[in-house]
Amino acid sequence: MSGGAGKIPRPGDRAATTAGWTLWQSLTFRIGAIGTIIAAICCVTPILGIALTALGLSMLLPWQDAVLLPALGLFALLATIGALRARTKQ
Repeated sequence: MSGGAGKIPRPGDRAATTAGWTLWQSLTFRIGAIGTIIAAICCVTPILGIALTALGLSMLLPWQDAVLLPALGLFALLATIGALRARTKQ
């Protein structure tokens, strides 16, 4: 094959680095990825419970799962949409 047609980009190649950079330039992907990470950390660890108790808002603890799980899904959806949009821009 001449001209590099069908070549799979490797991690050190310029094409692979450019593709990763374009993905992180997408605002939708960045918001989705960061929101997903924060929501996942709050779901798995008791960080939110400790923070709400320290702020005197422990009355909100029963509703934390009703808020965090849909937020996790929403941010994961945003990250997916951002990744697909960045992929189509290439």
